[in-house]
Amino acid sequence: CTTADAPWYSKAMPALRQLIYVLFFAACILSFSSLDQWWHLKSGELMLARNEVLKSDPFSHTLNGTNWVAHSWGGAVAMTLIVKAGGFGLLQVIKGGLFLLFLILSIRLAKKRGAKEGLPLLLLQLAAVAFTCRVVVARPKVVTVLFILLQEWLVLLGKEKKSWFWAFPPLYLLWANMHGGFVVGLALLGLHFGGQLFDEGKKCWPILLSLLFSALAGLLNPRGLELYIYPFQYLEGKSFPQHIIEWQPMWPHSSIIQILAIIALFGLLVRRCYQSPKDRWEDLLVSSFSVLLSLRFQRNEYLLAATLVPAAAATIPQWSRFIWLKEKESKRHKAWVLLPVILISLWAIGKGPAGGWTSWNKILCPQAVAHLKANNYGPRLVHDFGVAGYLIHQLWPDYRVFIDGRNDFYHREGLFDEYLTLFKGKEKARPILQKRKCQTAVVGPQSPLRDLLVDLGWKTVFRSKRAVVLINPSAD
Repeated sequence: CTTADAPWYSKAMPALRQLIYVLFFAACILSFSSLDQWWHLKSGELMLARNEVLKSDPFSHTLNGTNWVAHSWGGAVAMTLIVKAGGFGLLQVIKGGLFLLFLILSIRLAKKRGAKEGLPLLLLQLAAVAFTCRVVVARPKVVTVLFILLQEWLVLLGKEKKSWFWAFPPLYLLWANMHGGFVVGLALLGLHFGGQLFDEGKKCWPILLSLLFSALAGLLNPRGLELYIYPFQYLEGKSFPQHIIEWQPMWPHSSIIQILAIIALFGLLVRRCYQSPKDRWEDLLVSSFSVLLSLRFQRNEYLLAATLVPAAAATIPQWSRFIWLKEKESKRHKAWVLLPVILISLWAIGKGPAGGWTSWNKILCPQAVAHLKANNYGPRLVHDFGVAGYLIHQLWPDYRVFIDGRNDFYHREGLFDEYLTLFKGKEKARPILQKRKCQTAVVGPQSPLRDLLVDLGWKTVFRSKRAVVLINPSAD
């Protein structure tokens, strides 16, 4: 269709897409970050103070001194430096900025692969938002989220100019020292190679060299080959995936809209691959891997925004004749995003320290922490699982936790199953509490662990709307 034939709503499409960018950035700023961010920050502080990468557990009393692979040491140090420079507000702004960049690059990649302005691109943008929102947290994982998408860009650019493939080794050198998720990137890069081998044959040698050199670059980390082995400890876990939401399957925990979006996008991709031989196997292998990994562990949904959404975009020209496509968004629309993003960022930085984020205090327990600091209770804690990272950040080294969010580490040592046993009744909990010599408890007012400890004779010494502190009268 021509400009004269364009329906009235077509001119609003670019502005609507820019509005989505602004709302997405604001949601990233306002969203509560993962409780795991706290132990990441404390580990970053320790590594900066000691000028070395942590190689054993310093935080728990149950496994203190046990070998621990700090697979995200670089990300933890970066987070700590950000907080030191500008407080938690700056950390939130950078988190929001990186995820906004991820969303923009995802849509740009979709446009480069064939999507045009209009309703189809708007729907792809909404799908990318839906697949990204669950991982919007201030954790080192944001590096993997962004670098996965950068890799997809490099693969596409490498087909146009082979020299782009030499960007992979330095990317993986940085990636392996920021977050252990680089092994997922290597798996995707291997699938790109396999797909190109089927599609192009001998022409795929540049990506093969990139894969080999990237794997070697990934070895240049403080733990060497050990960092390649650690992800399989997650796959071996049987207990914590049943209780940690992000490790559970997408269905039935995700919305039906997300599931339908996956089906629709994958259907479009299969149809395009059936009709056109170009990049057929490469797109199918990479997107299928992303879909399977996302359906198995909902923490991997971002892979769909990085791989499936751009791959499905190549199908859009086949059905675009039914929907008006505006030629191009104007510079005015792009500039319109910048002002609200700057204003939101300044407001967030002005919020000051973590205490300024009053919504966080609805989840955390600052009053209980203040009470523990003011009293010399026993340092060996037992507590609700979710609050462990915050307790580490606020109370270490005066108090040490029973367990925290390092699921692979605690599962490997069998402690996760031991922690779950605490909730199976006082007869099973008593010997564990005695074995671990637990002295102090920090639990929620409605926590089943609180009722169990009260039945075992523990004494309540502090109570608020968010937390209860108990002590074991019989502890040493």
